[in-house]
Amino acid sequence: MQLKFVDVKYLAITLIVHFSIISCGELEMHEASMNFDLENVSPFLNRLQENILPSLPVEQLVKLTESIEVEREESLTIEINWEGADVELQYSVHMDDVDAADVYFFSSAETLVQAISSEMISFAEKLGI
Repeated sequence: MQLKFVDVKYLAITLIVHFSIISCGELEMHEASMNFDLENVSPFLNRLQENILPSLPVEQLVKLTESIEVEREESLTIEINWEGADVELQYSVHMDDVDAADVYFFSSAETLVQAISSEMISFAEKLGI
């Protein structure tokens, strides 16, 4: 499923929510991704922490995101407790521009990625996009 909302002047976020399945060896990796204005990465990660991932290291992820140079990509894999099990969640960021970050979440836990994707959609709706 891919939803695209067009960014207009003064909107705080451009959104492309992407949910897909990637075969990676024996594990199927699921992806949720979205393009953010840099100023909205922290509020979105805080929302994830408050709503579905209390152990999400928001400060660490924000620092990583803000440190990436334009046209570069960085990733960090963290362990998250999801539905009573410890699962790996990969957080990847590609900086499109000085103020635009493509943020990707990858995990073998499909329900986790679906929940992140739903939060992305709700976040965009809250901003009126």
